[in-house]
Amino acid sequence: MVDSNNCGNASISLYSGGSYYFVYVQTASESNLYYQDGTFYCTDAPGYSCRSLYSLTNAEVVWNCGGNTFKKNQDASNANFRIVEAFKIYPNPTTDKVFIDLPDEAIYQINLIDISGKIMKQMETEPYTTNVEINISDLTKGMYLVEMSNETSNTIQKLIIE
Repeated sequence: MVDSNNCGNASISLYSGGSYYFVYVQTASESNLYYQDGTFYCTDAPGYSCRSLYSLTNAEVVWNCGGNTFKKNQDASNANFRIVEAFKIYPNPTTDKVFIDLPDEAIYQINLIDISGKIMKQMETEPYTTNVEINISDLTKGMYLVEMSNETSNTIQKLIIE
């Protein structure tokens, strides 16, 4: 969706569509709308807006890129997020469990966040841990964010549960 090495002037917006959510990704070259499970919906074109087509107004959360870092809008927290491949999540998509390969042996806080922003699972790794297994069989199908943070960084990646 967004270049992991240089997010440029990209923004990611989360819109409520009643009982489901849409993710709107806007980059310098295109703007795309995705359903909450990551399924592509449409691309904006001259005179054609995906958000207008689905009557999406007033994003619940917006992350804007600046200096290769995504930052939540002022109404949310002032935490910074950098979208990188610093840790590996697999299998993705998954159904009952997910594994995370950590980039180093530091202590990490790991949050599994649903598309509405609610923390569904939370854990802290032990020192010198390089791989974590998380049981997700109790979660509903859809798109989630895996947020991993320590004293110096805060990274997120998308996870699809089928």
